[in-house]
Amino acid sequence: MPATPRDAKGMLLSAIKDPNPVMLIEYRWLHSLKDEVPDEEFDTPLDRANIMRDGSSITVAAYSYILIEVLKVVDVLAEYGVSVELIDMRCVNPVDEKTLFDSVAKPGCLLVLDTGNEHLGISADLIARVSTALFKSLKHAPARMASPNHPVPTSHYQSAS
Repeated sequence: MPATPRDAKGMLLSAIKDPNPVMLIEYRWLHSLKDEVPDEEFDTPLDRANIMRDGSSITVAAYSYILIEVLKVVDVLAEYGVSVELIDMRCVNPVDEKTLFDSVAKPGCLLVLDTGNEHLGISADLIARVSTALFKSLKHAPARMASPNHPVPTSHYQSAS
């Protein structure tokens, strides 16, 4: 689930080369992003998260579009003394647990942001993994911000009755 144009290209090229089935999910609101992307071929690892900002107050983990929104907030929070370590998780499976666990262990605090439903989604999975692995080192219960639990319409098409 790439969040940047560079990752979209690098992850697509990595997915094509991977001998296993890979599903690349692009969030439609990211299609208008512009950024410098090398013309030459390059790979972005499908099994590694990317630390977008270093911080020490809290770890924020996110995927895809919501990460772009959070980048704006992180700079504002820094002005108020909140140092956010922002992780672009990139891949839903496999999850880069090492990067996530190492980051969360420093402040003992985690916030997961997800555009998907709160229950049974990516945010629930990440919180379960962190809670299980780092329970004794957490200073606060992991939290998440996600969409409400309701069916999401996929089309505005209406059939004629």
